[in-house]
Amino acid sequence: SQSLPACNNMSLTVSPVDPTSSSLGTPPYYMLAFPTEKNGIPTRSPLGSDAGNLHWVVDQPIDAELFLNVIDANGGTGGLPTQTDSFLAGQSTGQCLPPVSNTVFTLTSNVTGNVLNTCQPWGLAIDGGVPPYNITIAALGSQVVTNVTISLKDNFYTYINRVEPGAQLIGTPTTGRWAAGVPLVRTQGNMRIL
Repeated sequence: SQSLPACNNMSLTVSPVDPTSSSLGTPPYYMLAFPTEKNGIPTRSPLGSDAGNLHWVVDQPIDAELFLNVIDANGGTGGLPTQTDSFLAGQSTGQCLPPVSNTVFTLTSNVTGNVLNTCQPWGLAIDGGVPPYNITIAALGSQVVTNVTISLKDNFYTYINRVEPGAQLIGTPTTGRWAAGVPLVRTQGNMRIL
C-alpha cells in the first residue's frame, strides 16, 4: 500500500476516468476516506472546485488503512484505486482528526473469517444513529460505488455479493454522520455463476 502523512495537506487533481473524454464531473469535489479497522470512522472532506488544484488534509489516525474515493457534487465517482492507502506519522498527531461522538452508531457484519463468496448474502447490522440509513458498498479497483437507502423501520441490509473474486469490499452507513466500524471482506468464488 501507499503511505500518506497523517494531518498533512495533500495536493490532488481530477482527471477523466475515460482518457477519450473531457468530463470531470460537477464541482465541488470531496474525498471519502473509509478506514478498514473495526472502530474506524469514515470521513467526507471538501477538496475544492478547481479540478487541477484540489487539497485534502489527511484526516485519519496514524496507521489507518483506507479506501479513498473522490466524488463530485452529485455523488459521481471516478472509482476506487486497486489498493488501500496507509498513513505515516505527520507533523501533527491528531489535531486534524474529526471529533469522536459519544453516541453509539456502529455497523457489524454477519460474515465470519472475512471471506465473502460469489452470490453469498452479506448482512450488515446497524446499531444506533437515526434512520433512514444510507449504506455505501465499495470495492477496491471498482469504477462503481453502490449507495442504498433503507427504510425508516429497518436497521439491517443484505447485499448479494456480485464483486469479482479477489477483491476487498467494505460497507458503511451514514445518517449525516458516519458509523464506527467498517466491515472489510475479501471476495472469492466464480464469476461464471453470475
